[in-house]
Amino acid sequence: MNKSIPIKGVIFDLDNTLLDFMKMKEVAVKSAIRGMIEAGLEIDEIESFKDIISIYEEFGWENQ
Repeated sequence: MNKSIPIKGVIFDLDNTLLDFMKMKEVAVKSAIRGMIEAGLEIDEIESFKDIISIYEEFGWENQ
């Protein structure tokens, strides 16, 4: 039987101070683009990154 451990605290990072959300988003987008290119999609890496960032800027960074 597993013994549960009580939660002693929860930390929220609401203003991007503990983790650099923007850097993580950039790394994730670039990694996804490289993965698609490696899988055979013929796209320009730099232009694709710019396109995705413009979508985030228009529609929001967290809802995509």
